Amino acid sequence: GTIELFQNYFDTMDEEKPKEFLNYLQNDAERLQKLVNRLLGMARADVFKPGDESTGLMSHLQSMKELYAERKLVIDLPSNNPEVQVPISPEILSTIFSNLFDNSVQHGASQVSFEWKTDEFIQVQYHDNGKGVSQANADKIFTPFFTTLRDEGGTGLGLPIIKTLIEAHDGQIEWQRSDSGAVFILRLPSSIPLS
Repeated sequence: GTIELFQNYFDTMDEEKPKEFLNYLQNDAERLQKLVNRLLGMARADVFKPGDESTGLMSHLQSMKELYAERKLVIDLPSNNPEVQVPISPEILSTIFSNLFDNSVQHGASQVSFEWKTDEFIQVQYHDNGKGVSQANADKIFTPFFTTLRDEGGTGLGLPIIKTLIEAHDGQIEWQRSDSGAVFILRLPSSIPLS
């Protein structure tokens, strides 16, 4: 539509209009690029087969903590939890948590806290201080393309990608009702505490 307006009315536009339309085009192109990248991520997740790599959960989250500090997201890691080895590659673990962190930032969070315990699974509780998830939307959040932030560039693919990758490792993710922020419980494959 923007291109059509350009083609039809460019000669009669005042000096500022073309700049305004170019900004629209740039924003739309960036949104399409993001959507294509997310679709590729979803396609890769759908056919993903886990390898035999593993990653230290605490050390990996520590490295991501520094990265997200630049985006004004404080990642609070539990000092009393032991390091655990997760049988998931660093790349996939980054994809899972970066999608969660990005989702939190998009929904106004400035802080994320973690807790985890190890039994049959590593059960990780992820809790942010953002807007949270309404009960009305809770059943839809893992549905591809469902988003409450379409106007802000949301694609509705972040949580489905996370779910697909975790399930490929025989794990689970679920939303948990909370009075504040968003809470997710991730059940990752069983781990070995590191000494």
